[in-house]
Amino acid sequence: GDALRETQERALRVFLQVLSVVAPLVGVALFLREGFSLITGAAATLTLIVWACAALQRTGHAWLAAHTVVVATLLVSVVGVLSDGSVRSAAVMVMLAGVVGAGTFLPARSMLLAGGFALLALAALSAAENLDLLRPAHLKRGWALWITQTAVLLSVLFSLYYGRHRLFVSFEEQRKA
Repeated sequence: GDALRETQERALRVFLQVLSVVAPLVGVALFLREGFSLITGAAATLTLIVWACAALQRTGHAWLAAHTVVVATLLVSVVGVLSDGSVRSAAVMVMLAGVVGAGTFLPARSMLLAGGFALLALAALSAAENLDLLRPAHLKRGWALWITQTAVLLSVLFSLYYGRHRLFVSFEEQRKA
């Protein structure tokens, strides 16, 4: 109903606000670790896309904003794995965040497509790594890893909280009906 749609749009707005803060933090941390590189470029691109999606959502285009941010997150995670040369990269956690975001904010078909893409991408990247087709892994230590992991965990935590809240709203609407 209307209450559920409003709750979902409010949750998407807050989710995009959270990403609008954590995405540039990840980008800055990566830049401080590596300077200009493929992964810092991808992080900067994701930040700009998140900001654009927040603007889209504010102007009544929640469907487009949700789909765009999920697709961008999944694609940036693939770029991150390619940049790091390993599926052991923190970028795989970003892929997880994209799938959780898909499950939280997208319709069932889009969610399944996003999940299928993530599974296929991870399989292809794993095969490429096992066949030594990726650049040599250079998994660096430092704050960039912790900031990326924290950003992903916060986005997953928020998505799970929202899913639970949405379930409670649905139950309350049914009870009142």
